[in-house]
Amino acid sequence: MVVNKWDLIESAEKVARTAQPVEGLGLLTAKMQDFLKLIQERLNFMAYVPVLFVSAKTGFRADHILPDRPARERGARHAHLEPAT
Repeated sequence: MVVNKWDLIESAEKVARTAQPVEGLGLLTAKMQDFLKLIQERLNFMAYVPVLFVSAKTGFRADHILPDRPARERGARHAHLEPAT
């Protein structure tokens, strides 16, 4: 699950300063942990779904959404139209 617009809650600089490691979840601020708890309570039927806090506007953690995509897919929207090399 991607929680977008996190830049409206906390700046990337504040996250970098205050985030603490949480086992199995990575670096989270206190607000992220509170929001995560709320998500887990209300969407308990989806406990298996990982949660990622991002900002599409600033790019904060956006590279974590699909980190394993091949570079050719990230760089070219129409890679299938490019001539074979």
